[in-house]
Amino acid sequence: SCRQKWCEAYGKSFSANKVHKEFETILERLKIKESIINLLEEVSHDFYNIQEKQIQRQNRDNDKEIKELDKSINQLEERILGTNDTKIIALYEKRLGDLLDKKHIIESAGKWYQEINMGDPVKLFEWTKELLENPYRVWNDSDIEDKRLLVKVLFNNKMYYWKISGIWTPEM
Repeated sequence: SCRQKWCEAYGKSFSANKVHKEFETILERLKIKESIINLLEEVSHDFYNIQEKQIQRQNRDNDKEIKELDKSINQLEERILGTNDTKIIALYEKRLGDLLDKKHIIESAGKWYQEINMGDPVKLFEWTKELLENPYRVWNDSDIEDKRLLVKVLFNNKMYYWKISGIWTPEM
């Protein structure tokens, strides 16, 4: 309903089906320029290359830290073998356990970081391209959460319905 007291539709409701059909009509008419698709492809490849370099840098840093940990672990193992004092051995073993835990965390985090950040750029680009080329089809194949995301991606601002002119946004 209209929120303006001077409007003839003030306080009156609209048919949800009518509003939904009009929105779907807008989605069917949305078309993206080929130049935008090309730009998107370039940006997605650049983004992937940046991500790949970040992962390589992170892997190098992790490898360096793991080598330092391995060196400390080996020194502690030698110290444990070189002493007979049970209190010192217990301290060394505690420190050794801490170093081994830290090494395991770094190794696991590196694998997790790579898995999370290295999605398939081709698959991501194809999905985005399909969304931009035919948002109506994506809308029909989506659940409610994806539909909300789709509206946020395609329309910057809130959408309004005016009984006379239909759906509009400040950009329309």
